[in-house]
Amino acid sequence: MKPNIFISYSAEENFSQEDNFTIDVRDQIDKKLSDQGFNVFVDKKRIKPGDQWRFELDYWLNACHGAIILLSRKALSSDWVLKETTILTHRRSLQPDFKLIPVLLGDVQLAETGLNHYKPLQLGEIQFIPPLTPELNSETAEYLVEKVVSCFNNFNLDKIDRKLRTWVQDVAACLERANERHFKLAVEYLGFTNEDLANDCYAMMAFRLLHSLCTGSDCTISFSVIQEVSKLMPPDYRKQLFDLIEPCGVKLESVRNILPVTQYDEVKRYLAINAEYNETGKRYLRRATCCSTDFLYIETSGITGEDVFEESMKQYIKALRRKLHIPDSYNDDQIKKTIDGWYAMKKFIFVIIGQYSLNRKLLQELYELCHPATFVLVTGTKFPDPKLLGLSYLECIEPDLKLDEERNLRAHISNIAMALQLDN
Repeated sequence: MKPNIFISYSAEENFSQEDNFTIDVRDQIDKKLSDQGFNVFVDKKRIKPGDQWRFELDYWLNACHGAIILLSRKALSSDWVLKETTILTHRRSLQPDFKLIPVLLGDVQLAETGLNHYKPLQLGEIQFIPPLTPELNSETAEYLVEKVVSCFNNFNLDKIDRKLRTWVQDVAACLERANERHFKLAVEYLGFTNEDLANDCYAMMAFRLLHSLCTGSDCTISFSVIQEVSKLMPPDYRKQLFDLIEPCGVKLESVRNILPVTQYDEVKRYLAINAEYNETGKRYLRRATCCSTDFLYIETSGITGEDVFEESMKQYIKALRRKLHIPDSYNDDQIKKTIDGWYAMKKFIFVIIGQYSLNRKLLQELYELCHPATFVLVTGTKFPDPKLLGLSYLECIEPDLKLDEERNLRAHISNIAMALQLDN
C-alpha cells in the first residue's frame, strides 16, 4: 500500500509571483515524493469536473497518512486552508506519529500562524520549515522542497492514525451485518460507482457515512442510508452502530484541543465544556477520540440526598471499580495502583463531573484518587472561575456551546436513533 500525502495550499497559476512560487514548490514536492513511491494528493489532478468536490477533498484529508501545509500569505487568508488545517491538526492530536509539515513561504512569520482563526490550532507547537530567505526564487524553492521531502525519509505507515482507521473499520463491521438487498439500496442512495464497489464497499460506505454526519452535509441522504441498512440488521448491531455514529454531530473545531489536555502536567488536566447535560460532554470526548476503546469514561448520574459530595464520591468510586474491574476489597491506594497500571498500558481515563456535583472539595478528592486522569467539567451555560475551584489551569473548550446548538445536537441524535429503530 502506498502512503497517501496531502498538500494544502492556496494559489492560482499566473495570478501573482507568490502564487507561482507556491505552485512551483507544490509541484516539485509532488514529483519528488511520487518518485519515492508516495501517492500525493493535490486538487489539480485529483478532483475532476463533476466530482463531489467536498466529499473527495474531505476523504483525502481523513485518509491521508501525512500532510504538508504551504503557508503563503494567501493561504493564511483562505477559508479552505483553514478548514484543511483544522482537520489535519486534529488528526495529529489523535496520533502524534501523523506527519504534519507546515512550511512558511515568502515573508510569512511563525507568529502569524497563531493569530485570529489559526490561534486555537496551536500550529506553533509543530516544527515548521522556514524559508532560506524571504525571496521567492528558485534557490529558496529548492531548499524548501529538499527539507520537506527529507521529513518523509523512513516513513512508517503502520503507526499512522490507528484511532480513525479503527473507527471506520468498526462502522464497516456493523454495515456488513446489513441485509444484502437493503445494503444495495443504501449504496444506490450514495451514488457509488461500480469502481467503488469493486473495492471495500463496506469501508467506503462507512467513511462516507461518517463524513456526511460529521460535516452536516447530505444529512437527508445519510438518514435514508441509516434507515435502509438497519432493516433486518440484528438489534445488537443496530445499537453498536448508533454508539459509533451518535457523536458525529459534534463539530470538529470544538474538540480538537481535548486530546492535548491528556498530555499536560497532571495538575493541568482539567477541561470545561459549557454544556447542560453530561451526555453532551461525553459525546464531545467520544468525537475527539473517534470512539476509541483506549479511553474510559467515569461518570455519575442522579445525584440525590442532602450531602452531594458524599453521594458523588460513592458513585465515582463505584464507577471506577466497575469500569476497571477493581475488587470491592481494594482500598484507595490499591485503586490508585490499578489506575497507574491502566495508564502504563497507554490507556486514558476521563472523569466527567456534572454542574450539580461540581465543587472544590470534590475536585480535590477525585484528584487524589484518580490522577493522572483527565477531569472534564460539564459546567452549564457559563464557564466557572478556575480559582474558585482551586485550579491553577482550566482548558475551556472553544467555540463555546450555545443552548440552541445543544438542543440541535440532541435532536440530531434522536433522528439517528429513530432511523435505526431504537428507543433513545
